[in-house]
Amino acid sequence: MKRTNQFLGILVALLVVSLLVAASTAEKHRVYVKGSPAARGLAKGLVEARHEFKGAFSAEASASKIEVLNAIPGIEIEPVPVYHITAPPFSKCGDGECQGFESPDTCPADCGGGGGECYPDNAIPWGVQKVNGGTGGSGVIVAVLDTGLDQDHPDLVGNLVACEGLRFGTCADGHGHGTHVAGTVLANGKIKGVAPDAGLMAVKVCTDSGSCYADDVAAGVDYAVANGANIISMSFGGPDLASVEKTAYDNAAASGVLLIAAAGNSGPGTDTIEYPGAYYKVMAVAAIDSSENVASFSSRGLSDGDSDVEERELDVAAPGVSVESTTNDGCYGYSSGTSMATPHVSGLAAKLWQGSAQATRDYLDFTVVKDLSPAGHDIYTGFGLPIAPGCTSDTDCSSGELCCSGQCRAAACDSDISCDDGIACTVDSCTFAGTCDASCSHTEITQCVGGDGCCPANCDFGNDSDCSATTCGNGVCEGNGEDCHSCPGDCACVGRNCERGCCGDGIFQDMDNKKCQTI
Repeated sequence: MKRTNQFLGILVALLVVSLLVAASTAEKHRVYVKGSPAARGLAKGLVEARHEFKGAFSAEASASKIEVLNAIPGIEIEPVPVYHITAPPFSKCGDGECQGFESPDTCPADCGGGGGECYPDNAIPWGVQKVNGGTGGSGVIVAVLDTGLDQDHPDLVGNLVACEGLRFGTCADGHGHGTHVAGTVLANGKIKGVAPDAGLMAVKVCTDSGSCYADDVAAGVDYAVANGANIISMSFGGPDLASVEKTAYDNAAASGVLLIAAAGNSGPGTDTIEYPGAYYKVMAVAAIDSSENVASFSSRGLSDGDSDVEERELDVAAPGVSVESTTNDGCYGYSSGTSMATPHVSGLAAKLWQGSAQATRDYLDFTVVKDLSPAGHDIYTGFGLPIAPGCTSDTDCSSGELCCSGQCRAAACDSDISCDDGIACTVDSCTFAGTCDASCSHTEITQCVGGDGCCPANCDFGNDSDCSATTCGNGVCEGNGEDCHSCPGDCACVGRNCERGCCGDGIFQDMDNKKCQTI
């Protein structure tokens, strides 16, 4: 054995020399390097390990390095699949929805980007209402594996138990997809997710451009399992499943963690479902619209009509068209896709947790599911739409909840104080307080009243003591220190209003030709 290792060492040394002639700018490929501990140790002399797995490690290497690695006795090279955050095929910037290929930087019209004061259109989005969400989830941790998270979003920060960046060095969400997904699971602020009392473990496994290498995903799954997640939510997909990530999913399932993933946006063809959702140990989620019709873009699976979910079969469907949720600029926006459907089911799993992963999966698939057309398990929506148990009166609901149209949920507000958003110079009001129709409104103060600390745009120092002596930029030449020297935007020289000296030293208004001339 000692002589064999010496031989391998000499061989690797010779191969290293051959690598020195390769261009340093060669294109890198992500690969799994498998083999015995001794062989992997030799391989690590050529490439840096990105993630360690049982019997393998992942690395980035040029084609020439991969050729050398393949020459090491006992080493096997396997490409790392790449998952993607994909948008429905008809999506484009300007359609009002922030999709997988967009971000606040590339498409602020759809994805926000301004920050500042903002409010959702709906405190309880239609999808959350459709599945009877908006409450519960206490004691359950949902790991969202995605592009990261806006850790400062006021509707998410209270739920955050961990934000892990793995090899990215940060879990910041430079894309926005992960923040939107997390909000649907458990937002708890101006907008409500399905399970607002659940804990959030955000794990960045995708780049800010929306690519998700499977080794990062496998490492993220391992991290979530090791750190106490009950549910792992994955809103991405691709055509392949390598052995390393399959092992990660197997270990998670064996550890009692429920895996939930998007079916994909490659419909409407049959058997277009994508991995990891296509793997039978992972719940696969299709997308429906508000009328409970399957979305045209939603990937279809297979079905043999029985109650056992097998490879490439769907579990359920959930709201995935025009879904409003949190965005990574602290605001709110809309998006569509099975990426948006998946967190509805992840949130339901947290809200309705049955004590174990398998019991919860069975409960969602068979007990609380609404069968959608066609009847029985099908390639479009699986077993159907899971909906949390409803109610007939407030007594059917938990403390603090109301029975609203057959669904238990908390009132959006119970007083004006509960609508306070902490933003100065706005009037925060609760309409129909403490009822199913309760809603918050926020309007800017417009009255010129001294002493309230506000100076509305239509006010000045003359009628509101809270305004500064000069309020340049409000469109009013206030005569309290403003002139066309200090504030030309408000006090520009126009017609006969231009007094001598106003336009500049030595300038006066010529009343005949309406222009200033030198004295």
